Amino acid sequence: MERNVDLLKSQFDIDREPFSDAGISGLFYPGAGRQQALEQLLHLVRYGPPLLFVTGDEGSGKTLLSHQLVRQLDSSIFSCISIDATVLMDDRALMALICDGFNLHVELTKDSVISALVRFAAESESYSQTALVVIDGVQNLSEVAAEFLAEIAKLVKDSGLRFLLLADTADIQQEGALVSLAGLMDSLGQSLLLSSLDSSEVADYLSYRMRTAGLDGVRFSPQQVKQISGESEGVIARVNQIARETLVHQVPVIAKEKRRQIISFWHL
Repeated sequence: MERNVDLLKSQFDIDREPFSDAGISGLFYPGAGRQQALEQLLHLVRYGPPLLFVTGDEGSGKTLLSHQLVRQLDSSIFSCISIDATVLMDDRALMALICDGFNLHVELTKDSVISALVRFAAESESYSQTALVVIDGVQNLSEVAAEFLAEIAKLVKDSGLRFLLLADTADIQQEGALVSLAGLMDSLGQSLLLSSLDSSEVADYLSYRMRTAGLDGVRFSPQQVKQISGESEGVIARVNQIARETLVHQVPVIAKEKRRQIISFWHL
């Protein structure tokens, strides 16, 4: 397959394959409600409640959405740190990452860290600034780490600290470790769901990826779009994987004895 990828790049004089995010930044699909979600988050991280959940299946685009959000934030107003939650991350590990990210030099005890963060949130608010903690894979936190976040949220309320929590689930109520956070959603939280793509959105997404890679003239057939949509169930990461496989398999391997060969695509 990798040889076919190289042939694809060579044939169309492109630097990257359309369905790989490796080595690129700033690529953001605005369809299927993603742009609306971004605009809503841009408002909420400044004026919303302390707990902001973005939910959806693994591979639905939550991480890319958060990256696009952070890129668009005004650095004179926002200070941001990002944390990848490891499986069963405990409260001490989480406290250490947050304190290190905001340069808070305090003893790593729950009471000391909470007091420091409450003061930090109030100070940020007094300067019309906002501190943002992005936690990717928040469902991986241990129950005690989630309880730590819940306690902070109850204390900072609408002051200058927000938590953007990315969860690989459509319903945080089903995640036992997050029960303490789920219980605060009515009063101190808001949740946005990134839905899977329907078949028409998959077609639009495929066109977007091909276009941004410089392959405007190459189109997947309706049958291929239907197959990709069905097999991926509309999850963007799986759409990328299946579309990549479909695309590169169309590129014939050049036979050793035949150095020149016309590559036949389905629609040009």
